[in-house]
Amino acid sequence: MHRSISLFLTAGALLVGCGKDDGKAPAKDPGAGKAGSAGATAAPDDWKPQDHSDEPIATVHDAIGALRFAIDLPGDLDREATDHYVHWGFKRNPFIEPSITVQVIDPALYPADLDSAVRQANMITGGEEREVATRKETESGGFLVTTQRQDGQFLRVGCWARNGDAAVEGTFIQRTGTGRAEDGPIPNLDRTRRWAEMICGSLRVDPPGAPDPAAPAQPAP
Repeated sequence: MHRSISLFLTAGALLVGCGKDDGKAPAKDPGAGKAGSAGATAAPDDWKPQDHSDEPIATVHDAIGALRFAIDLPGDLDREATDHYVHWGFKRNPFIEPSITVQVIDPALYPADLDSAVRQANMITGGEEREVATRKETESGGFLVTTQRQDGQFLRVGCWARNGDAAVEGTFIQRTGTGRAEDGPIPNLDRTRRWAEMICGSLRVDPPGAPDPAAPAQPAP
């Protein structure tokens, strides 16, 4: 009799334990439940990164406050702007597609030379081991540094441009390593890197007082 009661109580405890919340959130895909995010709408094929290295780029004029700048970009990007930066991203899946950002920086933080730019780029690694693939001066007199992971799942191009006291930093970032076992490298990495360097290398700051390219032309006096 005592043995039967003991077995009944043990079984009841197991049933209660199975229905108890242990405080751990259920696992879900990155971005799931976020309005407008890829995790909520992306089909399985959308987690396969595309090769963008052949996409044409064209000059885009933009502004952050009173600072005007120009950069060459591919078309049909989502744009987000604040008082401190402008950000562009591909619409398909922002978790694995490239993104480009231009932000205003304090002139005191502008790299003094190419070696300083490389040191700044190496400080922004998130603890990952990355190699410097490219380091050079740009046509506008700024700097460009490319770092990447050896497995080809992360690429970052950083660039700096200035005109007097007006200084900006631009970044191109693509990460295909999201922690999933089936993640692969960035497609056509070498060509994608050169394409990204063309984008970042085009960044330039307009001189103070430059006319707004979007404004209608004024008739000659």
